Amino acid sequence: MNQTQSQTTRLVAYGGVLAALILVVTRFSAMPILNGQGYINLGDATILFAAAVLGPTAIIPAALGSAMADLWAGYIQYAPATLIIKGLVAWIAVLFLRKATAPLWLKIFGFAIAELVMAGGYFVFEIFMLGFATALFDLTFNLIQGGVCLVIGLALLPVAERIVKANNIQR
Repeated sequence: MNQTQSQTTRLVAYGGVLAALILVVTRFSAMPILNGQGYINLGDATILFAAAVLGPTAIIPAALGSAMADLWAGYIQYAPATLIIKGLVAWIAVLFLRKATAPLWLKIFGFAIAELVMAGGYFVFEIFMLGFATALFDLTFNLIQGGVCLVIGLALLPVAERIVKANNIQR
């Protein structure tokens, strides 16, 4: 097996493990929103971690793991939107993590933008699905979730960077 095949195999393996981790963290940290229309969770912290480890490849496990969590939780109507929104979260985080030497403020800014896209994406989706009042109510919880996951994601960055370095992962 040559270097490129080995690297590809490693990315696929890490992608599978991280998709499963995103699914499990999302599902087992889920706390229902008061109106019963959805739930908040810590899955985005795992998505931000995956983005730091895998680079652009993280888009796939972020989208699939999160959508599968919605299916598992019985929120089937959310799964298509989640697939797109969580893929965008990973993609935006990756854009700000492209350079290993990016300053911390840029990583914080990137994670914040990614989480605002998450909250905004669900807000728009819920306006059409549930109405403006419910979407606005849920926006508060999505912003809280985004803020908490941003902090946890930042705390996990040194771990992700060690994994990348120790395994010579090319992002």
